[in-house]
Amino acid sequence: MATAADMVIALTLANAVMMGGYFNKFYEAEAEKFDEKGKETRIESEMRTVATWGEGSERAQNLARYGKSKKTFFEEGVEGTVPYAGRLKPTLKKDLMKIKAALSNVGVHTLEEFRQNAVIELISPHSSDIISKPHGVREK
Repeated sequence: MATAADMVIALTLANAVMMGGYFNKFYEAEAEKFDEKGKETRIESEMRTVATWGEGSERAQNLARYGKSKKTFFEEGVEGTVPYAGRLKPTLKKDLMKIKAALSNVGVHTLEEFRQNAVIELISPHSSDIISKPHGVREK
């Protein structure tokens, strides 16, 4: 799950969400951090991307976890980088507020009630563009 919106959608159907992709973009992630030229750095102000790899990739080497051997192994993820997102705590705090707001907007207090009462609506890219920006307000 990459965003609070992704989590809210997933929670309309599930009891839990996988969060590896979400947590991997932060300073606290175990992965290497790179500057704008792709050189590894430990200086936070220079960090632009974070290394990422799929759980089942050769690099992750979690063969036993999946009950596989070298003979039956195949990669289940890709290696690459994701944009660096700074420190975890401020973003997590905001995202938890967004998830709580989603439950509040549906008028529920628990995830069980949320799954029973939430309605997921598909919207067009045009509608998404409209509602993702302030509308009916003149910005200064």
